[in-house]
Formats: sequence, structure tokens, C-alpha cells
Amino acid sequence: MGVLGDHDDLTGRGELAQRERGEEPERHEHRSDQPPGLGPEAALHRGDEIAPQLRHLSDQFVAERVESGLEDLIGHHAGLRSPLTDGLVPELAGELLGEPALLYKEKVNYKHPGGAGFAPHQDAPAYRFVDFHVSCMLPLEPATEASGCLWVAEGRHREVLAMDGLRGLSDEVVASLTWHPVELGPGDLLWFDSYVPHRSGTNVTAVARRALYLTYNAASAGDFRTTYYQDKQATFAGLLDSLGGDVDFLSELVEAYLASSPELIRSMKQAIVLGEAPSLQRAAHSLKTGSASFGVLAFAAQCKEMEKMGRAAKLDGAESKVAALEAAYGEVVAALQAQVQSAGLAAAR
Repeated sequence: MGVLGDHDDLTGRGELAQRERGEEPERHEHRSDQPPGLGPEAALHRGDEIAPQLRHLSDQFVAERVESGLEDLIGHHAGLRSPLTDGLVPELAGELLGEPALLYKEKVNYKHPGGAGFAPHQDAPAYRFVDFHVSCMLPLEPATEASGCLWVAEGRHREVLAMDGLRGLSDEVVASLTWHPVELGPGDLLWFDSYVPHRSGTNVTAVARRALYLTYNAASAGDFRTTYYQDKQATFAGLLDSLGGDVDFLSELVEAYLASSPELIRSMKQAIVLGEAPSLQRAAHSLKTGSASFGVLAFAAQCKEMEKMGRAAKLDGAESKVAALEAAYGEVVAALQAQVQSAGLAAAR
């Protein structure tokens, strides 16, 4: 089990590690203006009692045939509600938060061979309804450096760090951090909080892998899971309404967008290599427009940034920005596929 948080060592002497060894956990006081701590900053250990339960949870997801990129899991797989809301994992989240924990969101990420990683970022700016949360990654297949595992940074986890105007961290911040890969297998659990900087790499293996991500907030902050998904689906629902509720037509539009977007990203990368600023501007504009129409506004903002660079013919730093855009596209695919599926299920009821 990995625990990321507010201590300075990487030795695994966190509260959960101490409890598993039968020791009395060391208590830490926290100022009211700080989130609670989560034990060692990047500790990784395996508990003989917990690991089998986590492997069982992994097996449940395989048995439930959870598809890639699916969110709102307990809304589609009734058998998963109990382990995600009342089982071992929320209990551990509660120990980390210092009070009972409520599920905020849940999803499965799928990284295909050649699938790009996610740019360095913190989660805090992306979650609107809670100031602090804890998340965990439960791998359904081994997550290694070769298959694009998570990397975490130490020492900067009490504040929102400087960003590049989008969700990702600025180049200066990324360069200043010390990064560590965290390789995991089924039966492992990696915890990290709102402020821990993290990123992932490209899957250079020939095998796809999946990972379950669960996010919890303190019960005293309120239950925002339904609000989170309603807010996320609001723009998408408006588009569906404009189509007269025709889910099949909506699905066709999404498929067309997803089919054309990779080529636009390739065009942007080629334009940067060749120094063709007008071509970059055109491709970025097309991708921005399509993305905004489906409500993926953060991604559209990234496209707009690339469009501005092309218009100004200033391509310094464009390669890193388009790499971040390509990494973020995986989230767009997952989100749109999940929303189309949700719309279809709702229409069938």
C-alpha cells in the first residue's frame, strides 16, 4: 500500500504501516488552515491482511466487466456499491482523513499500448466542490514504468503550485520537483491527496492495463458525488436536448469527433516540427471548436492556447504543450464514452 502525504521520509512509517505492525500510530497535529496529513510522502508497503482483500476487489471489477474509462461505476454496477462505499477502501480513506469518508467520484482508466501519459498536475484545481480529498489507485493489472505507472513528487503538497494557465503544472515547477516512479500490482493500493504532484508515462509495452481510481472526501464536508456527476453531465445533457434526445445521433457525433481528433493532434505535432504556424493554428482551432461543443472545456482551453501560439507564430514551448494536450485527450475519450453510455442507459429506462 502506498501512502502519500505530509512527512519528509520515504521509509513507510506512516500511520497505516504502524497499525499493520501492531504499533500505536504516531499522532500529528495540523493547523486549521492545512489539510490533514497522509503519512509518509511516498511510502510503499504491502500488508498481508489487506492485500488479499484488494486483490479480491480487483477480481470483482474484472468479473463485473467494467469497461475502460467508465465513470459513475456504482451507477452501472450494483455489485460494486458496497465495496466502494462501505468496505475496506473507504475505511482506510476515513483513517487518512481522520473521520468517516464519503465517495466523491470513481472511474477506471485504460492505458492501451502506446497510450500517452498524463502531464504533471495536482488534482485540487480540478475538483470544484471540496477543498481537500484523498484518492487511491488500485491497479487491475501491473503498473510498471514500462506500462506508464504513476510518478509522484516529494516535498510540495501543502499548496496549489504554479500552473501553465491550464490544469498542468508550469515547466519551472516540474523541473524543480524530485519525481519517483511508483510501480504497483494487483493487491497494492496507492493513496495521494489533493496537492501531491503526480504524472504518468507512456505505455511502451504490448499489453493494455487498467487502473481503478477512487476519490473520497471527509463526511463533514458533505456528500457531493451526485452533484459532481450532475455538473459534469450538464453541458452534455444540453447537447442531447438540442438533438431531441436522439442518443444514436449523439453517439454518431461523438464517434466522428473521436475519429477526427487524433489526426488533428498529429497535424499539430507535425506543424510544430516543420515550423508551420498557420497549420498549427488551423488544426488547433478545429479541435478547440469540436471539443467545446461537447463540453470538454478544459481540453478546449488547451487547444485555444495552441491556436494562439500558431496565430502569433511563436512556437517556443509548443512541443511540451502539445504533449500535454495529447496526454489529456485520453481523459476526453473516457469522459465522452462514459457520458454516451450513461445517456443510452437513461434512455432505455
